[in-house]
Amino acid sequence: MNKNTLRKLNKIRKLIQPKRLKIAEQILIVLFIAVLIPMIVSGIVINNINKHAMRRQLTESAELVANVVSNEVDIFARTATNELEQISIALNYFPSQESKKAYIKTIQNTFASYDDLKLVSKEEDAERLDVENKANNKFTITVPTKDNQYLVATFRNEDLNEHLFKSLEDNARQIYVLDSTGKLIASHKFSEEIYKQSVDLIPEKITDNNVVIYGDLKDQPLAYIHKTKPDVMILVNTTEKITRNTINDSRIKLLMAVFASALSIFIVVALYIYFMYINIRQLFKGIMAMSK
Repeated sequence: MNKNTLRKLNKIRKLIQPKRLKIAEQILIVLFIAVLIPMIVSGIVINNINKHAMRRQLTESAELVANVVSNEVDIFARTATNELEQISIALNYFPSQESKKAYIKTIQNTFASYDDLKLVSKEEDAERLDVENKANNKFTITVPTKDNQYLVATFRNEDLNEHLFKSLEDNARQIYVLDSTGKLIASHKFSEEIYKQSVDLIPEKITDNNVVIYGDLKDQPLAYIHKTKPDVMILVNTTEKITRNTINDSRIKLLMAVFASALSIFIVVALYIYFMYINIRQLFKGIMAMSK
């Protein structure tokens, strides 16, 4: 075996042989294992826990939004019904049908909330107006009078939208209100694709007057509430984008906090080890001086 081969083998042997680390290098390795690795593992665990907590929070907030819209529907229906009942009581004091219709016309011209206000003599006529209004994207409330007639009020869906979602203008969720036939009568942040997806995932068995989380989308909590008075269904869709942005924002804040904590611990421990290392070096120097 020639000298060049022996030289190469010696170099390889030196590379393979474990190198004796200096004290500072050993301390840095211990610091990395004892501080940074536990912090990284803790960050991963906390991040997963935080992700599940955020999903739960999004689900609970979807239920809260559904209840808010449900309350707004109740307020709108109750207020409109009370107004119509007051008008119905006032109609009892008019002697003729013509005077009643003139009074109703005056009310309609005075209050802009009514798109149309009519007095019909048969229940079939009231039902026909309701069907026509639904076809024209309008909302109907009917109140019977004492003389077996029906006072029919028509509202525009735009006015209904403005009333229902006034307190949710800044909410990024998509909200849909459907009538008894499944026709959309009000919406917030409307999207055709997501609306169809929300409707398609509605279960066959419906629970009345309670908020229900439905669908099988893990990161997209869907909620519905089916009201019986008035007969409407409210759908709340927390889109995947909202969930992703919420989780990512929380994750960034969490990682920044973990990083700041790890950096603080690392600096404090590093300074402590540095001064300890200096003392150890001085001790070794003293020992070497005494040995000489």
